[in-house]
Amino acid sequence: MIKTLKRKEFTFGYDLEAIQDVEQYVKKNYSADEYEMFVGRGDDTMNALDISVKKGDKQLIELIKECEGCGKFSE
Repeated sequence: MIKTLKRKEFTFGYDLEAIQDVEQYVKKNYSADEYEMFVGRGDDTMNALDISVKKGDKQLIELIKECEGCGKFSE
């Protein structure tokens, strides 16, 4: 059984390539009931992510940190 941390919400800025990397990673490594992506009307990528981060998933956190490039995210 994989343990999860409490749900966290991340909001994203304008680094579209980095945000798409996060989207792909989450869809590949998490089940649909572990996350919710929020996409604004007319947007191609998510603006926010609500997710139960798996304990020890450092790769997800690193991908999210890379989103700071052109935009900003808040935790």
